[in-house]
Amino acid sequence: MPPSVESDEPLFCRPQHKEPTAHLRLSGCGPGLGCDPEHVRHELLDGFRYTRIVPGTSQQAHIYVSFESVEAATAALTALHGTQYAGRTLSVKYAETKCPRKTAAQATVISACTLASEANIPGLELFTDFVSEVEERELLEFIDAQPWESLARRRVQHYGARFVYADRHLETGAAVRALPEKLDELARRRVPDALRASGAAALLHPELGFDQITVNEYGLGVGLSPHVDTHSAFGPTIVSLSLAGPCAMTFKREGCADVSLALPPRSLLVMSDEGRWAW
Repeated sequence: MPPSVESDEPLFCRPQHKEPTAHLRLSGCGPGLGCDPEHVRHELLDGFRYTRIVPGTSQQAHIYVSFESVEAATAALTALHGTQYAGRTLSVKYAETKCPRKTAAQATVISACTLASEANIPGLELFTDFVSEVEERELLEFIDAQPWESLARRRVQHYGARFVYADRHLETGAAVRALPEKLDELARRRVPDALRASGAAALLHPELGFDQITVNEYGLGVGLSPHVDTHSAFGPTIVSLSLAGPCAMTFKREGCADVSLALPPRSLLVMSDEGRWAW
């Protein structure tokens, strides 16, 4: 059976990570520019191992193409990006399919998960009672004695390297200071040991380890809008230690139902893989 041309566009979006996928978005050859999908198929895609073409609506300047494998999509991207078609320069980027949207009848109020496994998001680990009540009190006393930087809705402290919010980068060179002993013990020994003991040692960066800490103080009812921590500034694994009170972290992904995870006091949340890049 030949690859199909579908008129009803499935849900595609820009990947929320840097890994290649088996789907491409081809801009510059869509129905909105007067391009016939059948002509695009024969003139651009013959010779590539694709499984379907999704032209979208008559107003769109792009199409989506699904391939047999990530390698097949990468080969097409390499060959087609920047080439000319119908007098225009093609822009080819990876895409990914979204999770199916729930209908109104399926929508339910979801309470916060208490286990990371219940969230069903690859890369999430939750360690409850990671520090004792005594250690929690000592950490809070240490933090409260340090100078704070005030932002719009919260206060922060930076250790190891300061994150510059204006242009979203970490200071380097002389601006980087060693972690205080009390925090260094957590970052360089306690957290890695916990990951190794749980079988999650693959989440550790083999060279860098955990070398930067940001302390965020959130008042009652204060939170942040949905975001993914800056790719260029932070590594593939981020951990979050909750102190002083409970909270819930809500994970959002376009086209997917929200997932809330309860973070009790003294718990350590580990975010890697999809939990770091895609939600």
